[in-house]
Amino acid sequence: MIVGGFDNLNSARACSPALCTVRQPVDEIGREAVKLLLDIISGKRETGTCLTLPSGLVLRRSCGCISVPFNGLKKGHGPNPECSIFEKQFERLIKNEQTAVIDFLENQAINFLKSDFNLNNLLSSIGRILNEHSHGIAPDLLNRIYHLLLILREEYFEIRQLKQQEEEDQLYNFIDDLRKLSEPDDLREYLNAKLIDLGFKHFFISRYKDNDIAELFYSSIPSQKKAVFLAKQLIPGGLKSLTPPFNLICLPLYETETDLGFFLSNPIESSPVVLETIRSSLCGTFQMIDMISKEREYGTSLEKKVNERTSELQHALHELSLMNEKLEKLS
Repeated sequence: MIVGGFDNLNSARACSPALCTVRQPVDEIGREAVKLLLDIISGKRETGTCLTLPSGLVLRRSCGCISVPFNGLKKGHGPNPECSIFEKQFERLIKNEQTAVIDFLENQAINFLKSDFNLNNLLSSIGRILNEHSHGIAPDLLNRIYHLLLILREEYFEIRQLKQQEEEDQLYNFIDDLRKLSEPDDLREYLNAKLIDLGFKHFFISRYKDNDIAELFYSSIPSQKKAVFLAKQLIPGGLKSLTPPFNLICLPLYETETDLGFFLSNPIESSPVVLETIRSSLCGTFQMIDMISKEREYGTSLEKKVNERTSELQHALHELSLMNEKLEKLS
């Protein structure tokens, strides 16, 4: 997924589809924008749709993108082979060996929890199988199964809460350290070291040099170093360089004074909130880098002027000294 974070620049508006930035409040309009965004990511909207949101905010989707649906769990088509195997084994025990069902569920649930599997899908699958075969299950066994499922839900909820807190702390520490950086090379080294901890396998940052040309500031791909390319291509080599399927989402963000580029990330695992948090912090870091760069340029220019003025004064003093010598000889 590419989330575009462009400002209201001519180069952004020249893209196809255009990338625009508006002042978008976090209220009903903002929530509607995020809802539409999530609908696109989850495949509930047709390929190539263009959505016009309230207050002139436009959310466009490239016609060449492929949706990656990931909601729901169909029989025999779990998110991984382990779930499909579990369904078949559970269904077989329900039909032929009900005395082993409880032990089987306990062991499998522990294994799935240890592997960080999405237990909601597993519980939905168990519920579907129980509904299909409820007439052939003893009431006492059915009650024990539902009691076990309740315990599993509570355990899973606690584990998810702990993991969410850990991820939030990790993001906070990332942002906190990011804001302390003020050198371009330090920022690149920091991103190389820390992005993988946040789950980013590929990450690009591009900045506009002018209305037509963009420069790759950072890429997690070692072979891509400071590439210069047409701004409307979005990334070096254009979108054709991405391996399909992928989702392209042009998401208007809050208007700032920067020209930050875009993110490349996993469409299933990425959170728009996390992306916006990182984007916002990167904008602040770039503002600091640009300010320091301008101060250095000003300092260099000032030093040059001081050196020139000092040279002029030394030359004038030398001329004055020669004039004094001539006057002394005349007198």
